[in-house]
Amino acid sequence: MPDSIRTLHINTEHTFRGGERQVMLLMQGLTERGHEASLIAQPGGELARRAEQAGIAVHKIRMRGEADPIALALICAKLRRLDCHIVHMHTAHAHTLGVAASLLTGRGRRIVSRRVVSKVGDSLASRLKYRRGVTRYIAISEAVKHVLAEGGVAPERVSVVNSCVDLRRFGNVPDKSGELRPEFGIPQRAPVVGAVGALCPPKGFSHFVGAIPFVTEDVPAARFVLVGDGELRAELEKMAVALGLGRDRLIFAGWRREVPELLNLFDVFVSSSVMEGLGTSVIEALAVKTPVVVTDAGGIPEIVEDGVNGLVVPAADDRALANGITRALNNRGLCARMAEAGYRTVLERFTPERMVERTISVYRDVLNDVE
Repeated sequence: MPDSIRTLHINTEHTFRGGERQVMLLMQGLTERGHEASLIAQPGGELARRAEQAGIAVHKIRMRGEADPIALALICAKLRRLDCHIVHMHTAHAHTLGVAASLLTGRGRRIVSRRVVSKVGDSLASRLKYRRGVTRYIAISEAVKHVLAEGGVAPERVSVVNSCVDLRRFGNVPDKSGELRPEFGIPQRAPVVGAVGALCPPKGFSHFVGAIPFVTEDVPAARFVLVGDGELRAELEKMAVALGLGRDRLIFAGWRREVPELLNLFDVFVSSSVMEGLGTSVIEALAVKTPVVVTDAGGIPEIVEDGVNGLVVPAADDRALANGITRALNNRGLCARMAEAGYRTVLERFTPERMVERTISVYRDVLNDVE
């Protein structure tokens, strides 16, 4: 068993979202503990840029999907030269390319991170991909592990390591409501309900928008902010118009860099997801002590216990979501208690230190096994 573990991480995304942030935190944590971490990433991608800034060795390979023979050949060449103990794949296309390269070269134990609760296909290609070649899966929640088991992956080949939030970024966030409220046209005393995420079907933002008229029946002064962009933005904007929600009521803020400050602005954070591997945005809201109202989708109930560190409602139910939001807005004492409990949840279960140490434990476990 080596004292210093040589790891190679593969990520095929061009953008920088939650999964890429987790990869960065993991690689930085590994190097801080004396292990080696290098990265194969898309040239020109944001992950490659940030990794280079952090001093991580980056190997830029254009990866055009999972059936890219040129990329496969280049990854094989890197594996032969680097001779890593662990090859850790972080995206679906990286899964295929990395496993194939490791098997072809005989280099490294193969770890695949799985962050989604979408079902594993039952086609021959899916069965080969998920049931063969991977030494160990790292699922970010028990919900993800359950989906893998339903897809035919043996439970003993799946370890659960929760995602984390960087408290250097989300701890002690300054109050910028004095700047943000005027920018969004929100009155000084109006309660603010916010949501953050990619505007895509799994996030269920149509239910967030659909809940607003019900909430305003009880809390007329409430204002709503939706932070993020994506394929459903135009559809959601049309829905808002159809419901009579003007820009003074619902603000589409688009992508914003100051997410911690926005979370701090919200009196209530809402996760309306209908599918969710874990829910990193929920953890981020808890980290800034913002009360949360969430659905029971995927791994979210593994973070939030109803009435203890947040409110949990059924997914895909506008009225239930509205009731949860209204209850939170009308009960500041409950919200204060849940916010403090939520912050303790983050400190106990969702720190980078915990994520990195548990990942290293998985690495050591697979390196001790004889394949």
